[in-house]
Amino acid sequence: MAQAASRYATATIRRLKRAIEAGAARFEGAEANAGFTAMDLQLDYAGLAEFGRLYREFVVKSRQLRVSNELGVETVTVTLLFAPDSETR
Repeated sequence: MAQAASRYATATIRRLKRAIEAGAARFEGAEANAGFTAMDLQLDYAGLAEFGRLYREFVVKSRQLRVSNELGVETVTVTLLFAPDSETR
């Protein structure tokens, strides 16, 4: 799974690099189509459970935004990766 995640993340980085070079990446505003966030979260059991619920809700709701492949549609690649610290049990 870690190798697959690495391949998806690397592919997303390549797409973002190309979009930046082509001037197609928009990081701000109502029509932003690119972004990056990295964070470390310290979560107790309840926080981890809520995080999992929010993650699943985000995936479901994001998929509901899809429209058919029409003129003016942008494809946005989203790669979500989260992992425990190697010392976490």
